[in-house]
Amino acid sequence: MRPKHFDPLVLPNLPSSSRILVADAWDVTPHLETGLEIALRLAPSYSEVGYIHYGNILPVCEFSAQSQMGWFRKKIGFKHTRAEKGIKVAKEFALSCGLNVTFIDTSRFQLPDDYLLEPESFSSLSSLQRVSFRGNNLLGISLVSSLVSLTSNSLVNPGDHKTLVGNLAIGFVRCFSLISNLLDHGGYDAIVVFNGRFASVKGAVLAANRLSKPIYFHERGCSKEKFWLKDYQPHDRIRFQADMREHWDQSKCNLASLRSADEFFLSQRAGTPQGWTSFNDCMTPGSSASLISQAKAKAFAKTGRVICFFSSSEDEYVSTEGVFESSAFEWTCQDEACRALAKVAHKYGHSLVIRNHPHLRYKADVDRAKWDNLEFIDDHRNLTLIRSDSVADSYELINACDLVVVYGSTVGIEAVYWKKPVIVMSDTLYDEIGASIYKPFTVDELDALIGNIDNLLVEKDSALPYGFYISTFGINFQLYSPWTLFQGKFLEIDLNRRSLIVMLASRIKKFFSSMVEPQNQII
Repeated sequence: MRPKHFDPLVLPNLPSSSRILVADAWDVTPHLETGLEIALRLAPSYSEVGYIHYGNILPVCEFSAQSQMGWFRKKIGFKHTRAEKGIKVAKEFALSCGLNVTFIDTSRFQLPDDYLLEPESFSSLSSLQRVSFRGNNLLGISLVSSLVSLTSNSLVNPGDHKTLVGNLAIGFVRCFSLISNLLDHGGYDAIVVFNGRFASVKGAVLAANRLSKPIYFHERGCSKEKFWLKDYQPHDRIRFQADMREHWDQSKCNLASLRSADEFFLSQRAGTPQGWTSFNDCMTPGSSASLISQAKAKAFAKTGRVICFFSSSEDEYVSTEGVFESSAFEWTCQDEACRALAKVAHKYGHSLVIRNHPHLRYKADVDRAKWDNLEFIDDHRNLTLIRSDSVADSYELINACDLVVVYGSTVGIEAVYWKKPVIVMSDTLYDEIGASIYKPFTVDELDALIGNIDNLLVEKDSALPYGFYISTFGINFQLYSPWTLFQGKFLEIDLNRRSLIVMLASRIKKFFSSMVEPQNQII
């Protein structure tokens, strides 16, 4: 393969003599390509880089190319050929460039005995989250996170998915055993993994923590052209916002940074996909007029105002190791917060609009029913409900209301930009950057704010650090060329394209090779 120019990567606080391990389980775009690019670009900076893709030893993986394949391709072994093809392409590139990258075969390792969960673990999500392994509850945390993500159901009953949960636990332990072996006996000094939240990778996090090895995480960047690589998990809101503030300070608020910040908020309003799929593209301008009129009519006091509550997808906040589960609030979840808001709004004669998150329409029936029915609110007389499948324009609602209230939603910081007072009723990814938001922790504090809406202040420019960071953060891809958020070429090769004949030939060759070549197992 013809060598291609690229800029080497350097991980913070690691000497050049270090040996780095890049470990991936997922084989979907762009995460497979990101892991391979990171491994190749780290090689010039360190004594050795090892790359291992261990998805083939997991009974189940949260997101795999297999889930997008037909029955026949799965049967003939297509499940892991995408990763194998990526590794083959990366190997050829490393050889052509003289890069010291070792591609590690999982067949060298002996798998541990299957891990079995206790029956009581399946009784509830809270019981599952308490499950521990080696004296640590990262197993339980990751099982809940993976289960909720796979079912799109924040209220899922683990007992209805015993086989899935059991396989996720087996995968966690296999990952832990494999990575512990490589970090301890293989001599690697640090590890790079994807995201760090799910069961398929959380075992690697536990292994690195137990051995006191530095761990780095990769994720999507601000756009399809970039990836994120840091020494903390992407849902660590404190570290994420510290980077956000530093990024803004370094920009010195020049014209280019101000333009980038403005473009983020304008693109959001236009429904243009940036780092992830936009959920605003289903909105129809002008569709909110009648809803706004109804809402204003339901304010039953002379001083009554219109409050708009924008909900969040609850499954995205489940099991993130306490990052969005602060015990400082008097309410413990989104529906409790919304119920408290409804009571206080009613007390002052305000009209309350509840705009369900558009993404909720893709969630489990039980989650949709919960927010479509609002049974957790006693009095609906001053309520206007906008369901998740509504084409109502959220930005028209922001313009028309007197106050925006959110539970973690990024609509909060967007409303600040559009000069609307904002109350956040949970921790967020923008509450530590100096944004002009109000953050009550008790019903009394909430009451004081709702009773004084006309005097709440907002400073548009305080939203700019968020807009600038979210529109610019990350490292540019140089070996992977995306054309959408989910498609692209790695070293000019589309890893999704492979003929059935080539797949069959590869599988037959591998089968006969396994019959004649003894495996060298390492415990």
